[in-house]
Amino acid sequence: MFRRLGREEKFASNWIKLFLDTVVDSRGVTLQYNVVHVNRESVVAVVRKGSQLLLTENYRYPIGKAQLEFPAGEIEDGETPWEAAQREVLEETGIRIRCEEDSYSFYPSNGLSDQKIHVVFGEYVEGELQPQYEIMKCCWMEADEWDKRLMAGEVTDAATLIACLYAKIRKQRGNC
Repeated sequence: MFRRLGREEKFASNWIKLFLDTVVDSRGVTLQYNVVHVNRESVVAVVRKGSQLLLTENYRYPIGKAQLEFPAGEIEDGETPWEAAQREVLEETGIRIRCEEDSYSFYPSNGLSDQKIHVVFGEYVEGELQPQYEIMKCCWMEADEWDKRLMAGEVTDAATLIACLYAKIRKQRGNC
């Protein structure tokens, strides 16, 4: 276990804070860590409509390219991951979903950040696809086509990849 000796805030915004932590490990060695604190947890929604999956295409400035992703976003104060998934999907795509109670949570970069992401599963209820806000496109894609794109390396978003992996394991176990 580590014991924190000090914390210096280097940067803060509405979304993140960057700290330089000085810690001592169990052997008495003093170390420094850069820590990115994410102010809110996030949700990624795996939404099905029959054999199709709901996808969005987003331009990601830090890497300079568009990404094919599952709908995702921040969990607002007082929201559950399921409520956030319903809100985010509606805001981003214009459709309403019903969420299942099953979910999975993970830390996508636990060596650098405390960001926590929840994977939520949902089913289409109603509405027509209409991309909103930062969403370039949204579409329904057959699971076979999605698998081809995965295998071709076209999907590189960590939250989407982890959500996809969890969904495939659920399906193998008969939960999806």
